[in-house]
Amino acid sequence: MGGEATYWAKKLGRRLSRREAVRLALRIGAGMGGLSLLGCAASPKITPTPGATPAAKPVSPGATPTPKPVYGGTLRLAMGQIPGEDPARNLSGSFDYISTGHMYDSLLVLDHKLTLQPGLAVSWETPEPTRVIFKLSKGVKFHDGSDFNAAVGKFNYDRQLDPETKSGGRADLEKAVQTLEVVDDSTLTYVLKNPSVAFLVNSMADRAGAMASPAAVKKFNNDLRRNGVGTGPFQHKEWLLDLKQEMVRFNDYWRKGLPYLDGILTMVVPDETTRKIMLQTDAVDFAHDMSVVSMEELAKLPQLEVKFMPGDGIQGILMNMEKPPLDKKAVRQAIAYAIDRKAISEAVYRGKYQPAEGHLGPQYWFYGKVKGYPFDPAKAREKLAEGGYPNGFEVTVIIRKDRPTLSPLSEAIQAMLSKVGVRLKIQSLEAATYATLQKQGDYEIAAVQTPTGADPQAYVNWYLHPEAQYRGAKMSPEAWQLIVKADRTYDQEERGKLYVEVDKYLTEDVIGFLPIAYNVHRLTYNKRVKNYIPPGNETRWNFSEVWIQA
Repeated sequence: MGGEATYWAKKLGRRLSRREAVRLALRIGAGMGGLSLLGCAASPKITPTPGATPAAKPVSPGATPTPKPVYGGTLRLAMGQIPGEDPARNLSGSFDYISTGHMYDSLLVLDHKLTLQPGLAVSWETPEPTRVIFKLSKGVKFHDGSDFNAAVGKFNYDRQLDPETKSGGRADLEKAVQTLEVVDDSTLTYVLKNPSVAFLVNSMADRAGAMASPAAVKKFNNDLRRNGVGTGPFQHKEWLLDLKQEMVRFNDYWRKGLPYLDGILTMVVPDETTRKIMLQTDAVDFAHDMSVVSMEELAKLPQLEVKFMPGDGIQGILMNMEKPPLDKKAVRQAIAYAIDRKAISEAVYRGKYQPAEGHLGPQYWFYGKVKGYPFDPAKAREKLAEGGYPNGFEVTVIIRKDRPTLSPLSEAIQAMLSKVGVRLKIQSLEAATYATLQKQGDYEIAAVQTPTGADPQAYVNWYLHPEAQYRGAKMSPEAWQLIVKADRTYDQEERGKLYVEVDKYLTEDVIGFLPIAYNVHRLTYNKRVKNYIPPGNETRWNFSEVWIQA
């Protein structure tokens, strides 16, 4: 493995030719019998459970028949980082969802419209605002053959809260949950500290609600990042650092008839140019995070599906309010006035991204009440003088190398700020270094591409909570109490009004994050990949009902 990893790292230090990209795909596929560049990877065919294939839906006269699912084949993905396999222990951020979203089931799930649906919990009810009762599926098996039940749910809850686990979901659970009660083998009751509308979406349909095998947790010393064991449609086969991760079909999956694929192979390909070549040469079926320019080129190839679809998420810059001169409101306002969001949308995103107004975007029911700063260089200079910097200043923005849209975004902002005297230096970093600096608050400005979540509380918790994952945004206690009130308000209309007030405050005072453009889902994959329904949340890839058409 060491030799392959070294080879891979050296190759990705420069731009690869088509031939080299294909050779890399073949290297990664070694051990699977190799990859076919004209078809899907070779692997044993699985005989589905008799009668398990979903019945064909009735077809109206003149309508196009629904394609019949096909079993078999391995889906090949080109991604920027190696996905970790432990829902409680983060390894590669959103990339972990490639594994955790397929190896594990959560109590609840979000469909492509970001609507809550049953998962391992067949139903749930809230008899009072601080009690949530889950009825669990029966007869569910883990990949290691052990049984899922309510006691397992309690084990996973305790594991998330254990400081030794270092779970990313620990803080949210501690804030939200008073106790978890095991009523019987198939019933769990969460007793909340306060009413919380966002609890189900942000915890139970996310990593905090994902169930890992207690036996596997003990076997691997509480670290499943390389050895995931859940109840999901796919199970662990191989994990090679910075090279590849492979899952295969779990034959005893409780949702009978699924999945259709034999497996999912994730190749670690940080370089966008290489990902593009691998798509062009049929070395992969699906590539993540292609730039708009690359996608426009790839759209000309008849074998590829290229789509821009509405979705959650936002791109912009995070200004560290602990670092002078960004601690001054007038300086942050000056930067906001100096940036032409519409011009950036046209030049950087080729008109595919909507210029952002407030923080909370068009996926939310209350959107449209907040307006961002207009482009006004004269006002920007006036604000700089008000903040004590009439001649401008120098500041550094950090960007992630593996996010292709952040470099042109930062260059456009750099050019615009230079017109008002702000000299922006761009520092391109590896993903791990970038994340560490953000978490430690050791940066001035960070270019950010982030999902905003199915519920607005996820966004404000992530960036704005007093104990937020990303340091740098400072809110007044009064403003935070407004956010708390919004989470505890069950009336949808009233809750929306509260978040509008929150967004107005964030936008007016330029609290930390300065929104530039609302994300779209950028999808680039081979047309032989069938029945892929993009998730409402960009990072929640779901291939459990995908099949490959030969």
